[in-house]
Amino acid sequence: MKSGVRASNGNPVPMRALGLILALVLLPWHLQARDHASLRSVDLQERLVGLLARQGGDHWKGIPPSTLEQAMRVSWRRGAGLPSSGRGEGVTVEGWSFWMHTEFRNGGYQTRLDTYVATPGSTCTFNADQFARRLKAIGMEGGPVRSTLLPETWYLGARNVEVAVRTYTSTTNGQRHQCVETISIGPREF
Repeated sequence: MKSGVRASNGNPVPMRALGLILALVLLPWHLQARDHASLRSVDLQERLVGLLARQGGDHWKGIPPSTLEQAMRVSWRRGAGLPSSGRGEGVTVEGWSFWMHTEFRNGGYQTRLDTYVATPGSTCTFNADQFARRLKAIGMEGGPVRSTLLPETWYLGARNVEVAVRTYTSTTNGQRHQCVETISIGPREF
């Protein structure tokens, strides 16, 4: 009599299916997230702006992991032993990666989004000026801190929400652009 693996309903499980299940279980979570989280850069921006439009108020304490996970719709995992923190990541259709992290510290949630572009000097699909205009359209005020030293950082805020956008410089077709590198979000008192 042949022995084999059987599903809970008693049916035999094909060895290929078992191998696939084992590969997915053993595959690191960050590699799984890359396949499932691809979206256009503009969609990522829309989700961020929509999320920020719903934040704030006198007693606002930042964006908890569950809210960030739901709004951004990317693969997400909770911090090991820290249910008040979490991390999500993805790859845009344009080919650059992003990571989001939120954690509770100093009485509020601090959220950070980092981008990674393999060729930052020639690629800009997350333009800081355009992103800042969209934030201003939802009532945020502020602007860039300009100096001869780069990168520049934009500071915007409203309703007790502070957003800092650090940039890198990209030159495409002879035009210089400030592109989003890091976004930090938290309550004003931080």
